[in-house]
Amino acid sequence: MPNQAPHLTVDILEEQPLPIAAVLVEQQLQAVFAHYHPTNLQDAVVELLVTDDQQMQTLNQTHRGIDKTTDVLSLPTAIDSKQGTVLPMNTETPLHLGTIVISLPQAIRQIGRFGETLEAELLGLFEHGLRHLLGHDHDDAGQWTNDVA
Repeated sequence: MPNQAPHLTVDILEEQPLPIAAVLVEQQLQAVFAHYHPTNLQDAVVELLVTDDQQMQTLNQTHRGIDKTTDVLSLPTAIDSKQGTVLPMNTETPLHLGTIVISLPQAIRQIGRFGETLEAELLGLFEHGLRHLLGHDHDDAGQWTNDVA
């Protein structure tokens, strides 16, 4: 029996309605997961939350010590600081990677960073968040420093 590629389950949390088709987000994130997942990773789950600037500012202050809103936060389930990765350190299947949080008002204000439409902006932000949860990082200019293409 051939090895089957790991599957990513996307759990959309409903604080605010997702303003684009959920199937597009799921397809995009599954493609990113299939391309960038570590070789030892099996099936996984990621949560998505679209929120407002006030909640994002609170989360940013709590998790990063920065008292302002931001576009996307990746909140990992666990961090392995010895290996420099945010992948959970358990063997449960599927693994719960964490939560990707996006401020919808901030995404609207910055349309053009990832694309010229709200759909493209949100898909780019969700991809960005997932790559962080998969252990990738970038420099201050936004260039991925450990890109695995």
